[in-house]
Amino acid sequence: MKVLVCGSVSYDTITVSAEDFRRHFLPQDTATLNVTCDVTDMRREFGGCAANICHNLDLLGCESYPAATVGYDFDDYASWMRRNGMRLDYIMTLPEVRTAHYFISVDADANQIVIFYPGAMARSRENTVDYDAGFDLGVLAPDAVAGMLHHAANLDERGVPVIFDPGPVVHLLQADEIAYLLKLATWVILNEHEWDVLHKKTKLVEEQIIATSEALIITEGGNGSVIMTKHGNIALPALRVTPRDPAGCGDAYRAGIIFGILNGYDWPLAGRIANLMGAICAESRGAQNHSFSMEEFAERYQRSYGEAIKL
Repeated sequence: MKVLVCGSVSYDTITVSAEDFRRHFLPQDTATLNVTCDVTDMRREFGGCAANICHNLDLLGCESYPAATVGYDFDDYASWMRRNGMRLDYIMTLPEVRTAHYFISVDADANQIVIFYPGAMARSRENTVDYDAGFDLGVLAPDAVAGMLHHAANLDERGVPVIFDPGPVVHLLQADEIAYLLKLATWVILNEHEWDVLHKKTKLVEEQIIATSEALIITEGGNGSVIMTKHGNIALPALRVTPRDPAGCGDAYRAGIIFGILNGYDWPLAGRIANLMGAICAESRGAQNHSFSMEEFAERYQRSYGEAIKL
């Protein structure tokens, strides 16, 4: 099974603060904003939704291909991908710009402040992808709007089923663009906040999304997720772990959902696998530093859910 994951590949600079960000944002300070927080840790990680999802799919034994545009500073990342067996077939380097970069600040309560520099990602529409390479599934992860629309049209033309995962790009998409991507999508996945934005922009409700897709999946962070289908809703509480870093957990969850879809699992099983993937990622620092064998994953699944799984 081959999966094309279209989206960002980026460097992530992550800072961790022992403070609670919320105490710095006071209602009376909305006219001007000048916030300073001390941090106790700072590091650079390899990230971006497309690469993060593919890293997790590779761990699960799937054949995944990230599709992204990167910049002249990509050499370190390319070396990392090669060392970890990730495919670079559809990674296009643009020599005159930098690779996309996330600046992520996390506080003691896992709240995040994120600043994003798109860099080469802004030109993802220029990427040369062989859409005829026999992909079984396509993922529209957060990307430049023009790139998302381009990939969507090409995958649809070839009859490749698509997961629409707009992420923070939902803020940039126009209502008619969202409607177009929803029309092409077989599955839709986003977090609570992103769903709220999509709903306000399009006035669509859950039942309308479900009527034209196989599932609408809304993640709720530490509260778990809900998988909505024509046959009912499945609430999946999050596994209780001691998180070290929330970065990449949503992408790990998405890889679990994709793995379940590719293997024809029912939604409760796919959701439990996705939850476990998110939990494993949360226990590691960074979005691509965790690893496991399939035997270790099966053992962890049995410990977590009290039942055996055949992978």
